[in-house]
Amino acid sequence: MSPISPMEKPERTLIDDLLAEQRELTAVEEFSRAHDACAVRGRRYENLLPAAAPAPGQQYAFEVDLDKCSGCKACVTACHSLNGLDDDETWRSVGALVSAEVRSPLKQTITTACHHCVDPGCLNGCPVLAYDKDPVTGIVKHLDDQCIGCQYCVMKCPYEVPQFLPKRGIVRKCDMCSSRLAVGEAPACVQACPNEAIKITVVDQGRVRGKYRQLSALNSLLSTLNFAA
Repeated sequence: MSPISPMEKPERTLIDDLLAEQRELTAVEEFSRAHDACAVRGRRYENLLPAAAPAPGQQYAFEVDLDKCSGCKACVTACHSLNGLDDDETWRSVGALVSAEVRSPLKQTITTACHHCVDPGCLNGCPVLAYDKDPVTGIVKHLDDQCIGCQYCVMKCPYEVPQFLPKRGIVRKCDMCSSRLAVGEAPACVQACPNEAIKITVVDQGRVRGKYRQLSALNSLLSTLNFAA
């Protein structure tokens, strides 16, 4: 192989492109350094996290104060950045509920993510066991390396949470930043909200199941009344 003369420029390689891309992440690196240097700031979010792990029959859940949600989408941005999501991928979304009143319609912004259901439809509908519900925290995790991209979970979830990514050929979803919770850190969305509208709480699974049964019975009754009308 002949040596490259001083006047010639070597061809740009894939490694060069990847290194250049990494150099653009200086803001993330600066945030990481500042966070590590001032770990005491984590105490600021103590009131947004449970004081103890769930007891048997309990689990973690997101709790959102809609009166505090301004629709700024800081939670969406933080989730996307921290989890390294694809450009067309989102694990948390912000929308609006608008009343049917014509003259003075009411508008309520709302932030939503995976509900980490007590009895998850995604988990129950997956034929290859690519979902796991943590026995302690109740967090529903998607196992990317087991997913075959069949999208049964997408059809089973009533909240349209699991998202199929054509480029990857698999489904992915929110895991409540379980790795952060495990070390006492707040999830990205919780930590990013300027109004503290999102928090993690502990709920009783039996009570949640009871509410599901009540809502199911109410829906059946309404369906019967509508059919009779």
